[in-house]
Amino acid sequence: MRRTPPTGGLHPEITVTHTQEWELYHNSLSLCSKKLRVCLAELGLPYGSHHINLIEAGAYENVSRHYLRVNPGGTVPVLVHNGHPVYESHDEIVYAARHAGVRGRTVLPEDPETAALVAQKCHRTRALSAAVIGTGRIPRGRAIRHRRGHRARRASRVRTSVGAALSRRDASRRSARCRCWPARAGCNSS
Repeated sequence: MRRTPPTGGLHPEITVTHTQEWELYHNSLSLCSKKLRVCLAELGLPYGSHHINLIEAGAYENVSRHYLRVNPGGTVPVLVHNGHPVYESHDEIVYAARHAGVRGRTVLPEDPETAALVAQKCHRTRALSAAVIGTGRIPRGRAIRHRRGHRARRASRVRTSVGAALSRRDASRRSARCRCWPARAGCNSS
C-alpha cells in the first residue's frame, strides 16, 4: 500500500493523542525542525518534544506505524495543536505565529508589504532546506526539482560547469604526471 504525503497546513480531520496544547515531532539534525524550534522559542510557546530518529540514523522511527499515524508522509517536523497535526514547516510557523497573540506579530507582521517580504524569504529557503549548507555541495534532487524555469536550468548549468572544471583539473593533474599526455592517451608512465 502506497501512502501519499499530506498537504501542508492544519488537518482537523486527523486526531493524534496528546498531553499538551502544543507538541512537536522533530529531529535535531533536520533544518526544518530547527527553524520551527527557533520560531516556537521566539514566540514563547511551550511544547512537548518528541524526538524522531530518521532513516539516516538507522532507527527508521519516521516510518514506524506509530509515527505514520501522526504523519502519513513520514517527514519531520510535525506540529500538533490540541491533537490536530499541522504539516510543512513554513505552514507550521505561520500557524503558530497566528495563534501566539502579540508575540506572533513580531514573527508574522500584519502589514501586507512586510508580510509579503517574510513570505518571499520563506519561499526562498524552501529550495535551500534540502541542500547541504556550508559544505560547498551543489543542491541536487528534490531541491532542484522544486525550482521552476530559469532556476532549474541555471542549477543544471552550474552543475555542468563544476563538472567541467573538475575534468580540467583532473586533466592538468594527468598531464603533470605524464609528459606525453594527451599525445599518447593511456600512457601510464610516471
